[in-house]
Amino acid sequence: MVIGAGQMGGGIAQVAAQAGYDVIVNDLTTGLVEKGLSVIAKNLDRNVKKGKMKEEEAQAVLRRLKPSVFHDDAFDCQLIIEAATEKMDIKGRIFSELDRIAPANAILASNTNCCLDGQDSC
Repeated sequence: MVIGAGQMGGGIAQVAAQAGYDVIVNDLTTGLVEKGLSVIAKNLDRNVKKGKMKEEEAQAVLRRLKPSVFHDDAFDCQLIIEAATEKMDIKGRIFSELDRIAPANAILASNTNCCLDGQDSC
């Protein structure tokens, strides 16, 4: 699962799906998830037009991406990458929730540039 369907989260989800993994793409609203998936579809289409991948490959990547607006969907995920807003209090709440939902052996990771000195952002 990738939490955050923006530029960074969408990129992470796309790369994982291109590597053959099923990926749950999660964000706060259906609209945000759809926007992220739309950007991924455009990126893949551009790769097809440039001859970097075949249309069938692009469609297979898109089939590996599953939309989500619920953290509960992480209940059986082995790897969860948080790529949400750069606010430590929000990231902390996400990880607290995921710690309760995800399997005990799941890897919880963050893609962040936040400072760890208590500031909201850098």
